[in-house]
Amino acid sequence: MKRRLWALVFLAAIGALVAWATLSDHTPAASADGSPGTDSGKPLIVDSDQHGALVLDIASGEVIGFDAHGSVRWRDRDLAKRLYVSCLAQCPDAVGSGSPDGGAPPPVVWRTGTSRGVGGPVTGTVLWARSPQDAIVARDEGEHSLIDLRRARGTSTHPVVGTDPHLFTAPDASHAVLVLTQGGTAWYRMLNHGPNGWEMSEPHTAPLDGACLGRSGRPVLLYGSNDTFLKADAGTAPHRLPAKNIGQCSASPSALLTQEFTGSTDDGAQTVSRLLDRFGRVRWERTDTGIHSGDLDPDTGLVALSADTGVVVLDSAGRPAARIAGAVDAQFVRPGCLIVLTPDRHITTRCVRS
Repeated sequence: MKRRLWALVFLAAIGALVAWATLSDHTPAASADGSPGTDSGKPLIVDSDQHGALVLDIASGEVIGFDAHGSVRWRDRDLAKRLYVSCLAQCPDAVGSGSPDGGAPPPVVWRTGTSRGVGGPVTGTVLWARSPQDAIVARDEGEHSLIDLRRARGTSTHPVVGTDPHLFTAPDASHAVLVLTQGGTAWYRMLNHGPNGWEMSEPHTAPLDGACLGRSGRPVLLYGSNDTFLKADAGTAPHRLPAKNIGQCSASPSALLTQEFTGSTDDGAQTVSRLLDRFGRVRWERTDTGIHSGDLDPDTGLVALSADTGVVVLDSAGRPAARIAGAVDAQFVRPGCLIVLTPDRHITTRCVRS
């Protein structure tokens, strides 16, 4: 899956806007009162894999589930009013939860095949799920949180210090980083997904906003507003990178893509994208006007960047490998191949040679 944690990205990019969004030229799906946003109206991909995609249609205020052939399987307005939306075991089966305005979480929405359910056995905010029986769920307990690790054999509940939990998972869902805050201090825990479900480490204190992980949990990039740390291999100590204000990142076994989103009344918004090797050395860097999302292919090292005129695909040296004119968004779903979204809300698959 290629889930986007749009609340974190959008707040880092345009702090004055509400927290329901991912990137962008793209506006929030819902305003603070749950009504559709009113900016450019461009659609965007919320999550995808080789089986399909979830697309946020800002103009209609819906999330659309597409299969791999580009056919619409369903449309759901309630999902567009949830803070977190992601695919389950495979797209376009989906779950949506969390409140965009920070209030009590509304009932969880589940889409499985042709079935739709609201509420059900899970209460709280679903941070990750393959199914209702295999999920990570957060529940608010005042100044603390309860984290439910749901698995087929039952649910284990863990009281944790901090609130406002955010989960960052590896592409293969083998590892994750859970970040919480309390009184301005960030706490994080490492999670491993084994044959018996998720297991959680003891807490660590660090000034973190987020993380990105490669397959099998390596490398791990941990970032905050002033500090960024990279742990390349198991058994090695993390080392500091000269990077600040990362708004989004993705990792592969050999490279990392980081993006910084900035904006001012004089210069407008800008996106700085960098491709790093696994030790943090810069392979290439570019600055684009506007806020644009990027995606790293963990198999080929290609990077897809959205732009005002389409999507550009860059190789590991930063050279254009392909240009997809008119596309508004794209994500890699298998080696060298992207799901591409057009302005008229259609998806196709495009494969690029590295």
